[in-house]
Amino acid sequence: MDCEDILCRTSLEQRISRRKFLCNTALIAAGGLAAASCAAYPTSGATSTVPMTYWNLFGGGDGARMIQMQNDFVRSHPNIDLKAVTLAWGEPYYTKLAMSSAGGRPPDIGISHITRMPAFAQLGFLEPFDLDQLAKVGITPDKFLPEVWQRAQYQGKVYAIPLDTHPFVMYYNIDICKKAGLLGPDGNLKPIQGTTGLIDALKQVKQATGNWGLTFIGAWRLFNALYGQLDGKILSPDAKEIVLDNSKAEQALSIMADLTLKSKVAFPTTDYGSTVALFGSGKAGFYWNGEWEVTTFQALPNF
Repeated sequence: MDCEDILCRTSLEQRISRRKFLCNTALIAAGGLAAASCAAYPTSGATSTVPMTYWNLFGGGDGARMIQMQNDFVRSHPNIDLKAVTLAWGEPYYTKLAMSSAGGRPPDIGISHITRMPAFAQLGFLEPFDLDQLAKVGITPDKFLPEVWQRAQYQGKVYAIPLDTHPFVMYYNIDICKKAGLLGPDGNLKPIQGTTGLIDALKQVKQATGNWGLTFIGAWRLFNALYGQLDGKILSPDAKEIVLDNSKAEQALSIMADLTLKSKVAFPTTDYGSTVALFGSGKAGFYWNGEWEVTTFQALPNF
């Protein structure tokens, strides 16, 4: 399992009460991707809007989906003035998030990779969630994988709401794979068995496209997938020692080299945009990347 995105609430000087905040800001809840709403707002009858700032770092397909979710939230919560800001992915985002929190000007809620959460909680930048209030809007531990829910905790308290996990998935173009003879009677992709079967399938697709069988991004993700399928371990159970199996690691790297250098069925690039464009334009029959690009390809007729 790869790093997860999580929804965190900052501490320091909150402009609204904890109870109202939890009720009104259940922007992303049950199942990790569903917008949640609150049946009743614990206010004293006030009709003025409540300001709420939200920072995220989503782009591409993820960004499009997040904008849709934000719009849905705004429509269903007219009493909240949501100020959503998308910042540059990576270190620039986390630097700004940390500096704004340290300076007393944090967003009310923000997205973070779960690996960053313990440090932010330790520094006092985050406020733990009230589990009873979360339950009122349908956010309960049973809605999440146990491991993911556990990782959203720091010193026994829940500081984050898991938003998504990052599987490394395979996309394929239906028309190209049909032309290559890789679809079964039901119109779905036939099972591809082993390295030899994979290379053969990609050769058929390359012939069908006249370009490439495969494009992918994230060599480290591919390595982890191949190495893991060989039952290779990187860390000891207590995560205190590196236990890399050199033989299995070399085997995984050999497969990657075969795809790009020997068989030449995969497009050799580290440019993210090029891989998306190549698959989207039908110049590659397969694409290996994260599930976050689903939104990008949903509009394609042969996806």
